[in-house]
Amino acid sequence: MKQYIKYSLLSIILCLSITNQSHAKTYHYDTAHSEVGFSVSHMVVSTVHGHFNDVTTDLFWNPKKLKNSYLNGTITVTSIDTNNKKRDKHLQEKEFFHSSKFPIITFKSSAIKATKNKKNSYILTGKLTIKDITKSISCPLITKGPITDPWNNERIGFEAACAIKRMDFNINQSKTLKTGDLIIGNDIKLIITVEGIAKNN
Repeated sequence: MKQYIKYSLLSIILCLSITNQSHAKTYHYDTAHSEVGFSVSHMVVSTVHGHFNDVTTDLFWNPKKLKNSYLNGTITVTSIDTNNKKRDKHLQEKEFFHSSKFPIITFKSSAIKATKNKKNSYILTGKLTIKDITKSISCPLITKGPITDPWNNERIGFEAACAIKRMDFNINQSKTLKTGDLIIGNDIKLIITVEGIAKNN
């Protein structure tokens, strides 16, 4: 009887271990279903939207051990796309991103903490580097899934949104209207949606 109980307990522990490990995955960034986007005010009366076409990520997710999880990313500045080639070229210049000198933007997460009142809701904190200037930012983060798609791939979704000041990163184009308002707003809204595919599938 004691031996039966011993093996039963061992089986339960093993099952729990496998279950916990199943939550811990490294994910590919699914380019076709992910986006790093932004929006900014233009002349007070409208909003310009854009995104980056060349993004790479390093994603590891374990909701049972958030301290081991990370969401890191690298963006190629020249891949900016605002649906206007002339404007996109202008954004590469010194007063904006100065891409010839600072070709990449990076984000490296430093902490992920669960919120108390909402399921699958977290606060993502990390270091954002633009033009070699690094600032700490925090964003609400929502996860969706994981699920198994029709081709037996495990997928998970991440959604984050936050705001930064472009002038904090030396993106200092500061032309104004007669009212004194900036032609291009200082506040940039970041909208990040990531669909990840588990690497071990």
